[in-house]
Amino acid sequence: MKDVATNSEATAPDGIFTTPVDMAGRSVNWTVKEEEPQTSGDGNKPARAIRSFRWFLVCLSLLISALIYGLDTTIAADVQGSIVEAFGHVDQLAWIGAGFPLGSVAVVLPIVVLSTRFNMKWLYISSLVLFEVGSAVCGAAPNMNAIIVGRVIAGAGGAGLFLGCLNYFSTHHDGAI
Repeated sequence: MKDVATNSEATAPDGIFTTPVDMAGRSVNWTVKEEEPQTSGDGNKPARAIRSFRWFLVCLSLLISALIYGLDTTIAADVQGSIVEAFGHVDQLAWIGAGFPLGSVAVVLPIVVLSTRFNMKWLYISSLVLFEVGSAVCGAAPNMNAIIVGRVIAGAGGAGLFLGCLNYFSTHHDGAI
């Protein structure tokens, strides 16, 4: 078995770091290239960085929206009794619980594709609007079918909220927007 120094790093002139790693008795070199500074989209000036209290507020609001998504996913179990009292139609009760995840699952892949092509901020805001529209449809529903449609719309918007949160925290871990 070869001895591999795990704490040594070699730096190439172009900013590439190579660190030998011992994995299962084999020497493996991992190469990591330093990232270029983020640009704001026009390619000329660097992206605006949010730090300290403003960064905390952005993160808090994103985490609250993820909490709202999780709450709306499970809220149907608590309100089933009052929905059946108001509208009847016990045969459609399962659709109230299944409508939200159905809308969420249906838009996951399109949201991922859209997030690679459009600005993440505007995709997040449009998902928030869609989520609120679906919630408003549920709140003003005159019958059981309208509640089901509202749950599906809210699920589609909620998936955008949740994926937007995950995307933000996975790509902007250093606090830059």
